[in-house]
Amino acid sequence: MDHLAGRINRMSNSTTPKLTQFPPEVCEAIGSYVYRLVDPRNGETFYVGKGTGNRIFQHALGALTSDEASGSLKTERIRAILAEGLEVLSIVHKYGMDDATALAVEAALIDAYPGLTNLVKGHAVDFSVTSATQILQRYTAEKVVYHHAVIEILVRFVGVGPALYDQTRFAWKLSPKSAEACDYIFAVRNGIVREVYKADRWVPANDPALGALAEESLAKRWAFIGAPAPEDIRALYVGKSVERREPGAANPIRYRSPANNTVSGVCAH
Repeated sequence: MDHLAGRINRMSNSTTPKLTQFPPEVCEAIGSYVYRLVDPRNGETFYVGKGTGNRIFQHALGALTSDEASGSLKTERIRAILAEGLEVLSIVHKYGMDDATALAVEAALIDAYPGLTNLVKGHAVDFSVTSATQILQRYTAEKVVYHHAVIEILVRFVGVGPALYDQTRFAWKLSPKSAEACDYIFAVRNGIVREVYKADRWVPANDPALGALAEESLAKRWAFIGAPAPEDIRALYVGKSVERREPGAANPIRYRSPANNTVSGVCAH
């Protein structure tokens, strides 16, 4: 890693003119692409993104202006790199794709690089890294029958206890009014309900009540404070399968209605 970091550091400090944008003909030719931002100090990939045109350059430019949220981990990382007189290394991982393919590639790369600063953990999470046993479980498990109004939240990694709880509750773009109308929250991974929670209340993601999770840059997102559902409720749902999402589906939040057992825009009884 030290050797790689040294090589990247030399690249960052090279005398090659700094590239801040592609000319129009290049933007047109490369189509949708997936890229990585790399820290030249240690060779670590800290952000994976998908874009078109000059998206790859906008992060570093945004870190120098007030347009980018000052409290985000990505922005703080970029500013720390620039403060040392270095440049973020931007790597186009794959290009020339249509939008749907680029979203799938982005999701796969996000799975491959732990510890990223991405706020949104990619699309197609419902079809991400899975063991053979989990695939078998997904397509043979008993299907959920909804007896309550619920929110299904896709989680990227299945932990246990507090780790799974934190993944599920923090931090989402949703209507708190709609969320509060729901009876329970499902933690869903690879189409299977892994846990069921009961929210005591929903709070902004920067609320001090969230403790170490609270983050000022996520003030417009929401999180819940609650606990695992009672055992009789868990027995109804945990380990059962939910309706598959379409590949490339972007929203990790889905409301389910017990009235018609189908997807709806809000919780309904």
